[in-house]
Amino acid sequence: MKMLMRTFLFLSLLTTVAFTTEASVVDFCVADLSLPNGPAGFSCKNPSQVVAEDFFYSLATKGNTNNVFRTGVTLAFAPDFAGVNGLGISLARVDIEGLLHFQYNIGKIPAVLYVSFGSDNPGIQVLDFALFLNDLPTPIVANTTLLAIREVKRLKKLFGGTN
Repeated sequence: MKMLMRTFLFLSLLTTVAFTTEASVVDFCVADLSLPNGPAGFSCKNPSQVVAEDFFYSLATKGNTNNVFRTGVTLAFAPDFAGVNGLGISLARVDIEGLLHFQYNIGKIPAVLYVSFGSDNPGIQVLDFALFLNDLPTPIVANTTLLAIREVKRLKKLFGGTN
């Protein structure tokens, strides 16, 4: 039994060391964007080369809302904002001119939405692109969205979809 406990302890310590990344060991890990992005994220920049600008980003600047969604998104993911590397988070600023009813800005003051994610580099999925920038047959999209075929064709043309 004593040998089994020692073996278990040894294997536990071994796996702890094996799954530790540099980002979780050091106090901060500013992304070194000159190196490739690996499975554990970006490598850490040499602490002597870290500058104050690595921790500042332009989330105070309004995003461009002159598009079909009337929404401006400024991303602060590790490839763009080296200071969040290794923290396990990402940020974004969303300027809303008009979205779904619960996110629609009806006031005269510009609406701003700050979001954070529990990942260094989360993916973004835009529903409109997923539905209408594809080659799915129009009747299938019409059935799943409860829209008329004519409207689906119009939206596919607007977003660049086919079929």
